[in-house]
Amino acid sequence: MAPEAIPVEALDQLNLAFVYIDPATFKIIDMDGPVAANLYQRVANTKKRNPNLKVWISVGGWTFNDAGPYQSVFGNIAKDVHSSEVFAQNIIDFMNQFGFDGADLDWEYPGADDRGGHSEDVQNYPRMLSIIQKRFKSGNSSGKKYGLSITAPTSYWYLR
Repeated sequence: MAPEAIPVEALDQLNLAFVYIDPATFKIIDMDGPVAANLYQRVANTKKRNPNLKVWISVGGWTFNDAGPYQSVFGNIAKDVHSSEVFAQNIIDFMNQFGFDGADLDWEYPGADDRGGHSEDVQNYPRMLSIIQKRFKSGNSSGKKYGLSITAPTSYWYLR
């Protein structure tokens, strides 16, 4: 569906899923290669049709956490305070560039060994979220603050 066709008048929030994280720089990158040059801006611009709408970006997702070059990115960010701070700023920079209001982090799933997780993820994840939340609450240079959410598993196996 084109962003212009989304019935945003009936929505409170819209999430664009997904973007990925560059494993080397922790910058936000396109999920599957280049997207339409103005897609992010077009999605954020849906707020013009509903001034109360909040538009968020979803980072990660199931395939991001599949075996491959991205699987360890969240864990690498979470285990290091400096990396968490860099990542938080990179998300803010991305949201500022396009006009997003918040970010949903979709790490599937911290500590799940069948998804490439490690036991230390369980302790590192809350610290990473705390760092990000603090940066989001302090806002940008114009005072805009950002929302933060996470994706939690629905199955008992991963929830535990």
